[in-house]
Amino acid sequence: MSGESLNPDFDFNFRKIHDHWRQTLANHAAAEKYLQVVEACLQKWLEGLGPWIDFELAAKHLREDLELSQVESHLSWVASRHRLLLTREEKKRLAREDAWPEEEMRVDIKLSADGRHDAVWHEDFRDLYCKAMDRERKELRKLRETGVMPAVEEGA
Repeated sequence: MSGESLNPDFDFNFRKIHDHWRQTLANHAAAEKYLQVVEACLQKWLEGLGPWIDFELAAKHLREDLELSQVESHLSWVASRHRLLLTREEKKRLAREDAWPEEEMRVDIKLSADGRHDAVWHEDFRDLYCKAMDRERKELRKLRETGVMPAVEEGA
């Protein structure tokens, strides 16, 4: 692939992405373009994962790509929070429809046998990567504003 040297594939490992634009790319324009390409590839990858993500896959990627600690407990909390949001939505739906009092609330979310390995919802997984990308952009902007990284390559 011809763009391989310009945009190496790091499987969205943000430590390597950060090191690449910070140490290899000499100006803000090149670093910004690199982050745009990484973000576009990241969005395609995330879209391909579907509406929910396997817990083990999510834990592996978050540990390796974002270097998050306590991934399992964080993902368990995310799954519980998402379940609570769906339950609240169902409760509101039943209230709007003036449902019969005996109609019971149903939120169809499969629980894993051990209660820890539930599906991780796509938007929650995506948000963690988007926050990491936002941090990279903020740091790049700060380097540009302080003059540490020039806007464009000198002499161009």
